[in-house]
Amino acid sequence: MSSKRPSFIELHCEKLLVIVAGLALAFVTLQQLVFMGVGVKVGSETLSLNAVEERLRRKEADLSSKLDIDAPSPLVLPEPKRVSNEELFDGRKIAAVSPKTSLPPNQSALAKLLEGQAVSMSQWYFSPSFGASEVIGTLVTADAVAGAELPSEFRTENPEFAAKYMSSATMDVTWSTPWAVIDLDAMRAELAMESMAQSPSLAAIPRPWISDSLFILDVVFERQELAGDGTWSEAVVVVPPVPGQGQDSWRAAVESESSNASTRDAVFNNLSRYEMQMDVLQPPLIPMTHGNFSPPSLNGSVTAIVVTPEEQMRDQSQRRIQAKEKALSRTEDSLKAAGGELDPPAGSGTGGDSGDAAGDKDKPGGGFGMGGGGSMKKGASGADGAETQESKDRRIQLTRRVRVLRKELDGLRTVFEKRYPTPSESGSDSKPAIAESFAAKERVVAWTHDFDVRAGATYRYRTSVQIYNPFFTRKILLVADQQSLARGLAVRSATSSWGQEVAIPPATSFFVTNGSARDGVGGRRVSVELFRYANGQLKGSAEDLSPGDQVGGSKKSSAGNLDFSTPWFLVDIFEDAGTAGAGQQSGGVERWSIVAVFQRIDSDGMRIQSIRTIDGDKNSEKYKKFKSAAAANASASAAIPAAGGS
Repeated sequence: MSSKRPSFIELHCEKLLVIVAGLALAFVTLQQLVFMGVGVKVGSETLSLNAVEERLRRKEADLSSKLDIDAPSPLVLPEPKRVSNEELFDGRKIAAVSPKTSLPPNQSALAKLLEGQAVSMSQWYFSPSFGASEVIGTLVTADAVAGAELPSEFRTENPEFAAKYMSSATMDVTWSTPWAVIDLDAMRAELAMESMAQSPSLAAIPRPWISDSLFILDVVFERQELAGDGTWSEAVVVVPPVPGQGQDSWRAAVESESSNASTRDAVFNNLSRYEMQMDVLQPPLIPMTHGNFSPPSLNGSVTAIVVTPEEQMRDQSQRRIQAKEKALSRTEDSLKAAGGELDPPAGSGTGGDSGDAAGDKDKPGGGFGMGGGGSMKKGASGADGAETQESKDRRIQLTRRVRVLRKELDGLRTVFEKRYPTPSESGSDSKPAIAESFAAKERVVAWTHDFDVRAGATYRYRTSVQIYNPFFTRKILLVADQQSLARGLAVRSATSSWGQEVAIPPATSFFVTNGSARDGVGGRRVSVELFRYANGQLKGSAEDLSPGDQVGGSKKSSAGNLDFSTPWFLVDIFEDAGTAGAGQQSGGVERWSIVAVFQRIDSDGMRIQSIRTIDGDKNSEKYKKFKSAAAANASASAAIPAAGGS
């Protein structure tokens, strides 16, 4: 039986059909693309692929140009509209007389329109330049820190000061107070300056931009130390804010690059209050045991205030109440800016009136270390406008802090009223107190307290003032060439010249009061009287020295054993034959002046000599003041006598 072999076509029929179909499909597709084209429906149009690609390219270029900040704005401003005074008068005659709210602070253009002036976004403004203040002098004061009067958190907030001055039993401290006079009228005149004659004309800064006020954010004092060779050190040290000033200092906000419109509102809310503005210029001193510091005044002198211990306690109580009032006011402003009071959810385990650590750690001012009046995180919410959990937690903490401060303030007021009742006054003689206004001051004294000085060193100071920048947050209203003026929260004045040098007295001062330079029964010796402050009071002691003895040491005094140590050694005693005394001693022997030579080694290893005479020391004004103060055990002495001081 035979079989027929299949042909090639029969064996590969299916493969051939697939190849033919594929070629046909490719031919049809190529014909559509090349000869007939493909249409894409875009809106009401049918476009080819090339046309669609070209349109996408144009849209991309247009969008890029809009996102470019340097590209010209497509916004076309209308022509300036001028309103005549006649039209303005006619409009006001028929206008309603009901009260109206004030204009927003950034609508200076609208304000000009109401005054009949042209509205223009191309106006140039005068850029103020503030002159230097004058450093008048430097006070040096000694006292003792009243640790019991300080809040519990003072040590943790001021660790360096606490470690240096609050570790000993006496808490004695000596500090310098450089002070200057600031010409406020000159600053206000600079803010109101204009120069319309030049081209382009420079208009005065619109008043709403500076809230109709002059705000001083910081007074910066710089210190320079005298070297052993008689030259001044190259390093210039910026005196830090006064310990305890805390949130009254705006330095952190001035130096921060993240200050914003909320910071501006905090400035307006806080520094528009007289007492808060004055705290910036004249930072209050932390409580001292005897209140020896006497503030300087505009007449160039020191206001010497002598008060009894009872009056000191009353003043300290009043200062504590005022500090608590300011802390409460700042925290309430921050809470209002954050959204108002908010209690924790039920069952969270925290009460609204509890003063826990979390509430105490939360400080107003948004982390800038300054006064409150508005959280720097104002408006913290999610993308959908809902309040974030962080914002809620902050409101809960601020609410707790406000309630704690209110309770503490009520307690302080109650104790003060019981201890110091207000005397009855007749209605005919009593007059209401006149509130002071910062805007009415022509000049003002400003100072700082420098606790970083060293005993025996000599310093000098200079100062500059940080004024609120009226262009801050107004960049959008400035022409391009003036937009750089909007940078920074503050504008710095010129720096003053260096003030007079001031020497910080050593911890112990001594004076030669008697002695003999001849060998005899007592031998060659001198008597010295020593003075130092202990617990804020001047104490005295005395001792006899022979050549080779060190001056001072642990001595008995009215306050017990005190350390009167000094780095000085007595190296020689002799009679000065060049100056004879006025009288004759018994036996007809002429009296000569006794000279004592003292020597010490400074920090550079150099030998320093001091030559003293009995007559010179006993007749010096410094010795007389020390002697009188120590004898009377003065509770409130004036500033320490110091070379170069005021």
